[in-house]
This record gives sequence, C-alpha cells and structure tokens, in this order.
Amino acid sequence: MADTTQLRRNGTVQEYVPDDMLPKCASLVDKYKLDVGKFAFHLDAYMINKEITVLSLDQLGKFEQFLLAETKKQANKPPPAPLRERTPAAQNNPTTKRPFEASTPTGSDMPNKRGSGFSPPVAATADSPVYGDSQLLSGVESQDFSASSIVSSTGGEAYKSRKGKGEPALKNPLNAELGGRGAFEPSEAKPLGLRCRISSSDDDFENCKGRYRYMFTPLRERALALDKQLLRLQDYMCEKAKLSAGDLQPVGIPSPELVWVCGRICCDAAEGKINKQSVVLEGSNKDSNGRRVKLELGELTAYSLFPGQIVLVEGICASGRQMAAKRIVEGYPLETPTSSPERLLEYHHSQLFQKGQALKVITAAGPFTTSDSLDYAPLRDLMIRVIREKPDVLILVGPFVDSSQPLLAGGDIMLEDYDEDDNIVGTTGASYEMVFTMKIVRDGLTVLFNSEEEHGTIPTNIILIPSLQDAHHECVFPQPPFGDRDEVKTEFLSEPLGVLNVPYSADHDIRKRVHLLPNPCMFRVNDVLFGVTSNDALFALSSDEVSLNVGANRLDRLAAHLLQQQSFCPQFPVPLNSLAQLDMRHARHWQMKVSPDVLICPSKLTHMARDVLGTLVVNPGLLTKGVNGGTYAELNIHPLPEKKLRDHLLEQTAQIKNEVISRTYANIIKI
Repeated sequence: MADTTQLRRNGTVQEYVPDDMLPKCASLVDKYKLDVGKFAFHLDAYMINKEITVLSLDQLGKFEQFLLAETKKQANKPPPAPLRERTPAAQNNPTTKRPFEASTPTGSDMPNKRGSGFSPPVAATADSPVYGDSQLLSGVESQDFSASSIVSSTGGEAYKSRKGKGEPALKNPLNAELGGRGAFEPSEAKPLGLRCRISSSDDDFENCKGRYRYMFTPLRERALALDKQLLRLQDYMCEKAKLSAGDLQPVGIPSPELVWVCGRICCDAAEGKINKQSVVLEGSNKDSNGRRVKLELGELTAYSLFPGQIVLVEGICASGRQMAAKRIVEGYPLETPTSSPERLLEYHHSQLFQKGQALKVITAAGPFTTSDSLDYAPLRDLMIRVIREKPDVLILVGPFVDSSQPLLAGGDIMLEDYDEDDNIVGTTGASYEMVFTMKIVRDGLTVLFNSEEEHGTIPTNIILIPSLQDAHHECVFPQPPFGDRDEVKTEFLSEPLGVLNVPYSADHDIRKRVHLLPNPCMFRVNDVLFGVTSNDALFALSSDEVSLNVGANRLDRLAAHLLQQQSFCPQFPVPLNSLAQLDMRHARHWQMKVSPDVLICPSKLTHMARDVLGTLVVNPGLLTKGVNGGTYAELNIHPLPEKKLRDHLLEQTAQIKNEVISRTYANIIKI
C-alpha cells in the first residue's frame, strides 16, 4: 500500500483528510496508480468545487467517482503537440514575438489594445530555457502540462458555459428590503466627482507602510512579542469579566480551590491536529514563567478551542500539572468605531460626498483566472460590471498571480500576443511580475480607465491588497503593499524589472483612484471602517479546532474567533499549509485596536455576509473555483437619516455609533 507518511506530509492532504481516513486514501493511490502529488491535485479540485472542508467517509465514494472520471480523461487525452507545431498560424506570421525581443512600456505609454506591442518578456538563464518541457511542481503534475500546453491561455470552456451569471448566490441577503444604491450621481468634488474618501489612521490600525527586512527576528524577540500579546489581551479580558488583578492566579500553581488563570491554548502533540485529549494551557513568561498545564474539558458543556487562542479559565489545579476546567472565556471583541454627527452629516448628505445616496462597494478575491487558462476572463467580466454600475469602491484581494495556478506553478510562462483586432498572433515569455503588469494593470485597470472616453469618468476608488500566494510579491506576514521594487537591469531586457507602474496610485496624483494597501489592513470609506485580510483564516481555523456543542452557525463561530482574539492571525503556530510566515517583530500590524464595521475574510469555505458580534463579516468567496466561475460580494451602505443626525447635533452628542449593519444591503453575486 502507498506510504501514508507521504500522504500525511502533503499540505493539501493535511488540509482535507483526517488521520483515520489516510489508509483509505492510500488504497485509492494504489488503485489508480497515482503518485501523492497527482492524488493531492485531484483532491484539492474536488474539495474546492464541492465547497467542503473535510473528506468524510460519505464523501469518499463520491470522490472516487470523481477520481475515476479524471483519470479516464487523462488516459484519453492526446499527447500535446510540440511547441513549434502548436500554433501554426503564429509560426507563419512574421509579427510573432520570440522571448527577449520585446520592450516594456511604462506609465501612460500602456496601450488600450492588448496586442499593441506590449509584450514584456522574462529574464531567464541557460538552466531554465523558455522553450522545451518544464517540470512543474508535484502538486500539478496530474495535468501533464509541458511548455507547449502552457502556451495556450485560451481555455476556460467550463467557465464560458457556466450557469447563473450575475445571479444572487444567497437565498436570504442581508437587509434586502433596503435595496441597492440606484443610478450613480457624481458629487461636486473635483476633478472626478468621487463620492467617498479613502483614509487610514494608526488610531484604528497600524497598517504596514512598506517593505521591510524580515527573517532577522531572534528567538527571544519572538517570545517577547507573544508574551506582550498575551498580557495585552489578558488585561482587556479581565476588565470585561470584572476580575481584579488579585483574582488571577499564575498557571501551574497547585490549588484545591477554584481559581482563574489566563493563558494560550496549545497542543501537546508534536504532530497532528488538536483534540480534547491534547489541549494544554500555557501561561505568560511574566506571570507564570511559561508553565503549562493539561486542560481537562470533561465538565464543560460547550467550547471552541484552537492553538494560539488566549483564554480565561476557571477551574481546579490540584496537582499543578492538570486543571479541571469549569468555565472558559474565549475572548471579548473590541468596540466598533464611533463618529461625530457633524462628520456623518457631511459624508452622508453633503454635495461633496454621498448626497443622500448609499455607498456601493464591490469586493472580489482571487484567483482572477481559471485553473486551465491565463486569459483572466473572470477579471474582465468583473470590470465590465464595474464600468456599467460605477461602484464607489472596488476592493480586489489577491492572489493576482496565483503561485498554485497550474499554468504559473512551473515558472515557464508563455502568454499570447494580440494584434489591434484582438487576434492571437503569437506568444511571448513572461515573468510573474509581467503577468501582473500585463493581466492586472494593462488588461484590467488600464482598460477600465480607458473606457472613460466612451462611458464617462469611472468614479471608483480601487483598492488592491496582496496575498501570500502572489508569486511576484513578498511571502511574509504582515505583507507590505504592492509597489515599485528595486530596479533590476538585465541584458535581455531594454526596460528594467521591478517597476509595476500601477496607474493613478501616486499620492501626488490629483486623479488618484488606486490605493495599494497591505495584508492585513484597515481603512475607512467615509465613516465606515473596513478590515481586510487575504489569508484564508476561516479555513485555517476550521481545520485546526476542537469544539463541543457550539450550536451557532459554524462560519459565525470561526469569524468570531478573529474578533474575540482581536487579531487577523489568531492561530499560533500557524498551519504549515497556510503559507503565513509570521514576523513577530511586526505583530502590531495584525493586531486590532478596534473592531471594524466590515470585516472581509475571503475563504474557500461557503460565502456569507452576516452580523457577527456587531461586525458585518463578509466572505465574498473566490472569483474562480478551479475551471469554474465563483462569486463576489456587493455592499450597499445606506446613509443615516438626515433628521436623526441633526437631532444629535442639537443635543450636542459628541459621538454616535456608525450602525453599519442595520443600514447595509449585502449580497453575494455569481460572476
């Protein structure tokens, strides 16, 4: 039988398969003569398309049917033609571009047409030729992608034939009776008529401002950062629970009486997921010298625990090694923001901003192209809707250049060239950075701005937030915003690498509409505070949690953990498959100072828009799921009544709640 150890070490298998199911999965590997990488690829595709998170015994039979169908497809698939025979029309066309023969325009030189000569090539070495077969990562070998098949980016037949385009994905949208914003009416703000202001403040959240040196944090500094986080949350929780300093005892001190302790949940097993037999509580270095006790959960009627969670525990620790828990407090959320009535009146009803209309916000999360194509058709379809509806804000959350996308994973990338009539005339090599520049900037943002000649000014603020899966960006958490990197000149290119040239993103540009923000981040749209992270924190929590009788909606519970722990990254250690390489020196950049009005957490779990502990939590889903289309979210945030605000002014009320949930119509839309 296949080695279950190899299955256990595979990140994808770890995500979806419990330990007791590994032998059954190993038998499938043997039955269909697959290696672990191919098996993991098929498993990932099945779980994402079915929107399930754990492979149960009931699902195993359905997965085997899926696996059988996929292996038959591969068996019947003809071998790929050699590269030089793949596009005969392009070979005979004298305008076909070869790698390293094109230059890269910058800034305003970007053309509107995709084929107007903008074909940035990739820098390569003699050891990594552009032509010839490319050995892809083990997780995508099942597709048999050679360099010749990577050339093609015109696939996506399943996406083209998708059903339900533009239809709501939620049966019961939040506050549907409020309705949408209606037709766009520009404000009197010059020169674009924008109806909202994008701003951020360290009083709300310390956004990571730019690139920084990482991998230089010593072990002692990491430990101090963890201790600081524990003590900060301990003080807040004790205040909320009305516990004095004398009521809290150090962890691991023997006592026959009921005592309160505070610490971090840990798993006592070196490998595997946490379970009720492996839960331990670790105290702070300051108060408990880092001592640990095993938690006995048998007397609790309900709990939801995960590694890294900071909790208050009431119980008896007679021996100093074990503690019988009687009660666990899993955290308290921070207060949501308040605003002055005068400021709200200006934002909601003045001619310079909303003019009494709702704010329309569209948010979508990558991948922005299907797994069988590099044409980024879903992103273009989203941009068409943006041009038509003119939302006030468009929030795009990475990955933009998905490192797990089969056609990008090998690094040997070929993109198609187009003439002025959008006919394919050849192919050109491209780096990850150039994929972003060509597909996101040129075919996405620039097309949007160029459409202004035909459709009028597009008064939409666009926010770009990176992902740890973006192949062209730093893979460290917290993640700095996109921006120009150090220029790298090469003899193969007439233009240097390292320059993204995102249009309308410079602070000094009077027409600035593109805002480059970090992961995670918080920002205000007029009075509404948004919090966003591109990490799939919900899925990570769901796969490493032990719970009992939690009752409420599962997604609500997972989202509540982020708010109760006051963190965009509450787990520690983070799961190996999450890609989150934490730099504890910069932990302040993922710790909340206030609960956001709207929390956007894209996840492969079921999409949602719900009230969780006073915050509107939105999972827009992914814009693409494998070869199929996915979903995005649309929020219509209505203003508070003018009379109500003027009454508060007369009463000289200093601050009032934003009440965002009660005045927001939120829906999830199929792309």
